[in-house]
Amino acid sequence: MTIDKNSWHAVLYRAWYCSKHWGNEPVGAVNLCPYVRTVLFWAPLRLLFLGRVTRWLSWPALVGAAEYLLWLKFHHKLFEVELAVLAAVFLLATFVAIVGAAIWTGAKTKNAPVTKSFGRVLTVWYEGVHKHICPLVDIR
Repeated sequence: MTIDKNSWHAVLYRAWYCSKHWGNEPVGAVNLCPYVRTVLFWAPLRLLFLGRVTRWLSWPALVGAAEYLLWLKFHHKLFEVELAVLAAVFLLATFVAIVGAAIWTGAKTKNAPVTKSFGRVLTVWYEGVHKHICPLVDIR
């Protein structure tokens, strides 16, 4: 199976691989099982807790959780305005991040001659896991 290097999941995998392996890109064929695990679990976790998103998403979520706990502990009227503003900013930041990611991914995959869908990758991965053999994939 050949995966287009400009597809969103290949871009995510390559970014994770480069951050983990000191800037080196994956060379040659890649095992599909670690590829799928990385795209589904490790890359999003690394992005949330070690990437640039941490400043804009994870920390405000933690501050919001602390404010909510304070709101529950003490009188709820003290923090209503703060929680409303924090919720509005969090929703706006999430919306901007999703739209920005969609635009960025669309720009990366628009000119790709052949793009493999992640659904197809998951289908091949499931068949490989069922047979206890994970195939190798090329990222081109």
